Amino acid sequence: MERSSTATKPYKIIAPDGEILTGKWFRAEETFKADLERGEVKFLKKKDGSWSVQFKQRMGHGRKIRSLIENEFKSNQAEYEEFGIKRKFDYPKPVSLIKELIKASTEDDAIILDSFAGSGTTGHAVLELNRQEQSNRKFILIEMEDYANEITAERVRKVIKGVPKSKNFKTGTGGTFSYFELGETIEMESLLKGKNLPSFIEFARYLFYTATGEEFNEKAINEKTGFIGESKTMKHTYSTKQILTG
Repeated sequence: MERSSTATKPYKIIAPDGEILTGKWFRAEETFKADLERGEVKFLKKKDGSWSVQFKQRMGHGRKIRSLIENEFKSNQAEYEEFGIKRKFDYPKPVSLIKELIKASTEDDAIILDSFAGSGTTGHAVLELNRQEQSNRKFILIEMEDYANEITAERVRKVIKGVPKSKNFKTGTGGTFSYFELGETIEMESLLKGKNLPSFIEFARYLFYTATGEEFNEKAINEKTGFIGESKTMKHTYSTKQILTG
């Protein structure tokens, strides 16, 4: 498509009949020359006899979506209620809309970040897409409100496992996820000085995740022996004594 732009410096283009065309073109001169060599520039005659210069448009990964989102994507309270979560959530986003946006804007192995996770619709959408398209997208959900575990994480758990009594989610999507809560900051300098020391459980959680990158099971620890957990992927058990002494 022929366009003018204020972002590029003006330069001259020679049309097939030798006519000199001038203007601030949509592409920089260096890019135009490279595109011309690749055969990605077309010259078309207009009805008035002037030339139209058409550049090939490259799309990024994904696909173009309409600028107008139509009414088929509506907040669906009934869909959310199928998970049997006791606590209500007003105006949950429709899964179909989030799936559409993710498909249009990401690749199959993308990491999707939702900093305001709410009812967990983004995690739900990613899990469904992975099942439907055999893709390997991952998600990170962040929620600062007090319902993070009760609503956000619980919905993701039910999506993965399935809800036998529901209409649309009887069969789970499969997959895994880990739920974490941010605790007080643990600073190495404070530990070395013996100031503002964390509790045994807080310190164990910090050490275990640092060593394994896995979810911490608070019920597995033994304060008397110093045992804080066993890795699921690495054949090791960990204790505070082991980590502190190397």
